[in-house]
Amino acid sequence: MLVVSWVLFGAFILSLVWIGWRAWLVKDELEALIPLVEQAKAATEIRDLDALEAVAEETSEHAARAAELTGEPMWAMAEAMPVVGANFAAVRIVSENLDALTGTAVLPLTDVVRQVQESGSAGGEFDLATMAAAREPLSAAADTFTTAATELTSIDPSKLVGPVSEGVTTLADFVGHAAPIVDAFDRAARALPPMLGSDEPRQILVMVQNGAELRTGGGISGSFILLSAAEGRISIAEQTDAAVFPVLGEPIIELPEAVADLYGDVVGEWVQNTTMPSDFDLTAQLAVAWWTNAGYAEPDTVVSIDVPALAAMLGAIGPIPLDDGRALGPDNLVEILLTEPYLTMDGEEQTAFQRAITRNVFSHAMSASLSPLTWGEALMTPIEEGRISVWSARPEEQAVFDGTMLAGPAARHESADPAVSIYLNDATAGKLDLFLGVEMGLVELDCRSDGRHDLVVEVTLTNEAPEDAGERFSDTMTGAGLAGVPRGHIATNVTAAGPAGSFVGGVRIDGELSRTRLATESGFPSSVARVTLAPGESKTIEFRFVASGTGDVNPDLLHTPLLREPTIKDIDASCR
Repeated sequence: MLVVSWVLFGAFILSLVWIGWRAWLVKDELEALIPLVEQAKAATEIRDLDALEAVAEETSEHAARAAELTGEPMWAMAEAMPVVGANFAAVRIVSENLDALTGTAVLPLTDVVRQVQESGSAGGEFDLATMAAAREPLSAAADTFTTAATELTSIDPSKLVGPVSEGVTTLADFVGHAAPIVDAFDRAARALPPMLGSDEPRQILVMVQNGAELRTGGGISGSFILLSAAEGRISIAEQTDAAVFPVLGEPIIELPEAVADLYGDVVGEWVQNTTMPSDFDLTAQLAVAWWTNAGYAEPDTVVSIDVPALAAMLGAIGPIPLDDGRALGPDNLVEILLTEPYLTMDGEEQTAFQRAITRNVFSHAMSASLSPLTWGEALMTPIEEGRISVWSARPEEQAVFDGTMLAGPAARHESADPAVSIYLNDATAGKLDLFLGVEMGLVELDCRSDGRHDLVVEVTLTNEAPEDAGERFSDTMTGAGLAGVPRGHIATNVTAAGPAGSFVGGVRIDGELSRTRLATESGFPSSVARVTLAPGESKTIEFRFVASGTGDVNPDLLHTPLLREPTIKDIDASCR
C-alpha cells in the first residue's frame, strides 16, 4: 500500500512538473506576441497591409503553438485545480481565440482589404463584384470575432493573477471594439449590392436631419434627396425640402399609442417630426407616407443622416470650393450650412442656400473616387454615434440591419441594454438649439431593501444664446413665439428611456417634483419632462428608474446625436 501511495504521489509530482513545463512554454509563446501588438497597431494606422500581414502571420504561428499546448488532456486537469485553475482556463481561451482570430479573420481580411482598396468608386459607380467576393471572408471573420468576444467576456479577470488578468482584459477590449465593426462591414457586404441596384434599379430616400432644431434621432427632417441606384451607379433623382409637405390635421399614418402618449399626434402631422420616435421603422414608414403623398414614387430604402455625418463625408472626399472663395470642409460645414443662414438670411434665402449646399455635398460624394473601405472608415464614427440610420422595404435586407447601430435609436438602446437613453426634442419651433448647452450624467444607487438598484440620470440644459437673442435673431431662428415660447427662449422636451423592465421612479426639475408623461416606447419605460430657458438660464432635470432585477446594473448612457458633444459629468445623487 505504501508503494502504491508513493507511486501515486510520484505521478502527481510528475503531472505538476509537466503542467509547469507546458505553462512555461505557453508563457513564452504569448509573451512573444507583446511586441507584435504595437507593430500591428502601427501597420494599421498607416494602412501598411504587407507589414500587417507579416505581423499577423507571426502572431498566428505563436498563437497556434499556444493553442496546441493548451489543448492537451493534462491541461484540462490543470483547469480543474482549485485556486489556479481559472488561470489555466483563461490562458487556453486566449490562446484558442488568438489562433482563430489570426488564421480565420485577420489574414483573410488583409486580402479582402487589398481587393476593396483597388476597386474604388468613380463617378458614383461602385464595384459590386468586389463587394460580393468579400462576403464569405467577412462573414467568417464576423463569426470569429463574435465568438471571441463572447468567450473572452465570460472570463472574470478578478479571479486571475496579474499578468493573465491584464492579458485577458486587453484582448477582450480589443475584440469587443472590433467585433461590431467587422460585423458592420459583413452586413454591408451582404446588403449593399442589392440596395445599390445589383439585381434591379433601386430608389433610396435620404433625409438630412437639421440638428439646429432637435429631434430624438438628431434633428428635424428638413431636406430630402432621392438617389437612384442601378448596377452600382448612384445619381441624384429628386431633391426637395419640408416646405412641399403640408401641415395635417391628423397623423399621416396611425401612430402607436405609446408614441402618441409621449409626444402627441404632432409626430405624424408635421414632416419635420419624422425622426421624433425612437423606433426607426416608424420613422421610415412616416417618411415613405409623406414622400408618396406628395406624389413621388415609393422608395426601396430610407436613410437618415445628420449634418455632422455629412461633415465626415467631406473629410473623406475633400473640401468643396464655394462661390465666395471659401472651401467647404468637415470643420466648417455646420457653421456654413446651419449657423450662418439663420443669422444672415431670410427664410427663402436660407432654404435655397441650404438646398444648394446639400446637393453640392451629395454630388461630390457621388462622383468621388473612393474605395468602400475609405467610406466605411469615414462613416464609422457617425454610425457609432447614431447619426446614420437605414431601413429597407425588403424584409430580407431589413433583417441585415435589425439590432445594429444602423437601425435607429431604439435598436441602439436594445443592443446596449441595460442602458438609459436621453432624447431631446425642441419645442421652440426655431433653430436656437445651436445655442443649447447639454450636460448629463448617470449614477447607480443601492438604496432599497429588496436589492433593486436606483438609476439616477441628470440632464442640465443651458440657453447659451445672447441676452438680446429675441430682438437680434430672425423669426426662423427664434420661432417667433408661434409655439407659445417667448422669443429668445429655448423650450425642450427631454425624454429619458430606462432599461427594459425597469420602473419610472419620478422626475424633478431643479429639485422640485414635476409632472411628466409616461409610456413604454419600443419596450423601454420612458418619461418626458419639458423645460423652457431664457438666455443664460440653466435647469437640471433628474430622472429616476428602479431596475427590474437585483444587484449591479452598470447601464450605458446614450443620447440624441448633437451638433456639439454633451459634457458627461459625475453627479452627486442620494437615496430618497
